[in-house]
Amino acid sequence: MKSIVKCIFLLVLIILFEQVVYSNSIFQNDSGVKANSMGGAFIGLADDYSAVYWNPSGITQLNTVCISAYGSVITYSGTYRYDMVDVNSTIRKGKYFDGGFGFSFPLFKRRLFFGLLKHIPTNFELDWNGEELVNLAQGQLCTWNSSLKVDTISPFLAYKFNKKMSFGITLNINKNRLKINHASYGQYTEEHSGNSVNATIGILFKPSKKFSIGLSLKTPSKTILQGSVEMDNAWKFYMETSSTSRREINWPLWAGIGIAYRHNSKLTITTDIQYTKWSTLDVIPIEYDDRGWDRRKNHRLREVAVVFDKDIVLSMENSVLFRFGIEYSITNVLALRGGFYFDPSRIPVDNLTLTFPDVSYTVLSAGVGYSSKRVNLDFSLIYMMGKEREVPLISDNIFKGIYSMKKIKPMLAVTFMF
Repeated sequence: MKSIVKCIFLLVLIILFEQVVYSNSIFQNDSGVKANSMGGAFIGLADDYSAVYWNPSGITQLNTVCISAYGSVITYSGTYRYDMVDVNSTIRKGKYFDGGFGFSFPLFKRRLFFGLLKHIPTNFELDWNGEELVNLAQGQLCTWNSSLKVDTISPFLAYKFNKKMSFGITLNINKNRLKINHASYGQYTEEHSGNSVNATIGILFKPSKKFSIGLSLKTPSKTILQGSVEMDNAWKFYMETSSTSRREINWPLWAGIGIAYRHNSKLTITTDIQYTKWSTLDVIPIEYDDRGWDRRKNHRLREVAVVFDKDIVLSMENSVLFRFGIEYSITNVLALRGGFYFDPSRIPVDNLTLTFPDVSYTVLSAGVGYSSKRVNLDFSLIYMMGKEREVPLISDNIFKGIYSMKKIKPMLAVTFMF
């Protein structure tokens, strides 16, 4: 009874902690401190709470009641330069918070496992210095920022068939939120939100004590976002300055295979191949409830249509990531970790904008882990070095110029075992 009370008390503390530790990152998060410190090469290892995200079958390796929480401070920076119109703008630098929590309970002689992970798998937020972008806004001072956040609650079940084979499934209940502000014939503002559901399915196979192989798949999902838009100078087109509206986001299928090789009791090497069908996220269209706005979006005069046509054209390309990780145990309680992967840009230069300035990243990570019978502590540091991308002058893209981004993300996690 005392153990149950302790579990409930700690869970309440973690939930409160997570509400304070909120996420603001560049484009997309990967869950888990240990997983991040090993470069996200975790499908074949999946031996902590973040297995719910990477490969839910790995939860069967946790033989006790576990409650985990993690948090991080994210520092990001970036620049946009368009010399032709004398624009040299920066992202407002800042430190932001990210976090999540999870718990797992074994049942039926540690063969069936259930629990939950609360995390933020997608969180993109940028805030440009509007004073430095007035030349893109016909001399007007406007707010330029954008954010796309997905808050997810993931209940899961996992079953251990035997010592070699496990299966797991996660139901992901997602809250999507999109906010955009930029110059468009004056100040343009929109806010939309909506819910979606998808699943993560995983298998973990251990042919020997040294090798484990993981397979994982996240199903695609469709989200209908409801909200509204506002444009200060829409009245000049004899329109109301605002309209209720809808957007549709088609989140892609994700699949991966991972291998973990335990060379000995001290050294573990992991590698993943992860595929994302980003081409599903081709366009994020918008529909206005105001018929006047909708007609002007499809107006025969391009000068009118371009003001009201707010479809977000991404034309994203499918990607394959090769991730690598390593863990070396210095002692029975202390381990060092490292990882590497290259994350290519997915949006073609002709569709690159200040709203979604996608660049390629070279990602280096390192971390340390402490483990005891009752408590695990994990720390990681991720450095994402963005490669400059240039939209050439011959492009039809109005946001010509050079984009540069980078991000630093330290993370800390604690796990209690009962």
